[in-house]
Amino acid sequence: MSLEKHRDRVGRELETYTTELVLVEGELVGYLVHLSQRDLEDRSMILQIHRLFVKTDQRRKGVGREVVRQLLESYPKGTQIFLAGKLENKTALAFYEALGFNVHLLTMRRVL
Repeated sequence: MSLEKHRDRVGRELETYTTELVLVEGELVGYLVHLSQRDLEDRSMILQIHRLFVKTDQRRKGVGREVVRQLLESYPKGTQIFLAGKLENKTALAFYEALGFNVHLLTMRRVL
């Protein structure tokens, strides 16, 4: 693939990022950033959840669960869903595991 075609494709992928504001009774309490794309081989849908943030005073009230539920309901069956998080963030890990996610890959890092 030429550099120009690659730039065009990357540009199109970046345009597919979606940021959604989370409102409860008209108050901004969080946001969700996700990316939708198609698998290059079989053209199936891939959803990447990049960031879900809910204000501290709104956590443990079902807000995050409802946001993820609505997002997932908007995609067809067979969609692959990926997200990344820090292993140290036990709260987030427990949250996503309760929603049916499981560890799929391990990313390792080294700082020099």
